[in-house]
Amino acid sequence: MRTTLTALVLCGLGFAGCSTRGVAPPLSPEVELSLDDFRRALDEATPSDPVFDDRDPSVKARLTPPVELHRVQPELSRAARAQSREGNVALACVIERNGSVSNVKVLSATGHGDFTAASVAAVRRWRYTPAKIDGSPVRLLLTVTTSYRVR
Repeated sequence: MRTTLTALVLCGLGFAGCSTRGVAPPLSPEVELSLDDFRRALDEATPSDPVFDDRDPSVKARLTPPVELHRVQPELSRAARAQSREGNVALACVIERNGSVSNVKVLSATGHGDFTAASVAAVRRWRYTPAKIDGSPVRLLLTVTTSYRVR
């Protein structure tokens, strides 16, 4: 089960707060395939600057994972809060060598369309310490699942 680099964010629709849980639900096989395709596309786009994946056992053994420094809460419209009771958005992104987030991609989404937009906008503004392999900063694939429920 992926626990180290998968974030699960629960967002209450009654307010704009989110909290992190320790273990995210496993990704479906379809989402895992989409994640694999995304990583391959990133590597093809920048072959001299690969994106590492903690699902690879050879990477996981040598990895110092990134640490979250700054989290921006997703902001939902009133329409999203009023029209939909719950939803989930699974995202993939890259933690860059400087700790910024890039290449945010939606892997799957349910619920109001604003859930997706709010999740993507928030995750793009998150900041981390760089992930390191053998002490050197690297680009690392991260998955984030945001869950929205009325409170």
